[in-house]
Order: sequence, then C-alpha cells, then structure tokens
Amino acid sequence: MKKYLTLLFLFFSVVGFAKLKIATDTISFWKVYNGGELIKEGDIFSKNSKIILKKGKIRAIDTLNVKYFDDTPCHDCNGSLTIKTKNEMEIKKIENLKSNYDFDIKTTDVQVLAFKNKSSILKFYYREDDSQNEILLFEIEIK
Repeated sequence: MKKYLTLLFLFFSVVGFAKLKIATDTISFWKVYNGGELIKEGDIFSKNSKIILKKGKIRAIDTLNVKYFDDTPCHDCNGSLTIKTKNEMEIKKIENLKSNYDFDIKTTDVQVLAFKNKSSILKFYYREDDSQNEILLFEIEIK
C-alpha cells in the first residue's frame, strides 16, 4: 500500500511541476533599451516596473526602444504603445508599421510629454488593434 501511495504522490508531483514549468514559459514580457543598452526588463506581472530618468542625464540623441514579446503573438494585428499620465489621461499613441512589438520614442519627447502634462510619471501600455484591453508594461518617472 505504501508503494502505491508513494507512486501516486510522485506522479502528482511530476504533473504539478510540469504544469508550473509550462505556465512560467508562456508569460509575455518586455524590454526597454536606451541607446542600445538594456535599462529595464520585466513581465506583465512585474512588481517593480518603474524606470527613472534624470533630467540632467537625458540627451537629445537618446532613443528609448521598447520591445514587447507576446506569448501568443498575433501576426495580423496592429500593435500600439499608449502613453498615459499618472492620472490615466492618454497623451500619446505610438504605432509601428514594421513590427507590432517594437517601438521607439526619443527620451527628450518623453521629458516634454511629462512637462506639458504636468505629470512626472508616465505609464506605458501595450494594446493590439483598437481593443479596450491594455497591458501596463512599465512606468517612467522623470526626476
């Protein structure tokens, strides 16, 4: 009887581990580059997704490149990156015709958007097509 219980326990342990492994392999994630250098990465469940840009360190030649990786990519969909203030007011939408998951914005444009909208924190969302489902990727704080 002990053998059967032990085998049953091992079976459920292996099945549970296999499901856990599959779940972690299929999480959508994002990466943010500044001038080609990775500055932050995370997944859609990240707790610490804030990027801090210091006013004195923002250069006119720098561009933020946002790459979003979807676990279930849609090849016929049009993706966009939406920027909102900390009060959830939409202030800019970035579309990319080359790729649904790759977006560029100049760091000076981010600083100007924050200043014009009196919001030191900007939230970046990913959306496919014109659906209402937005995914919060990260926040940028201008200090």
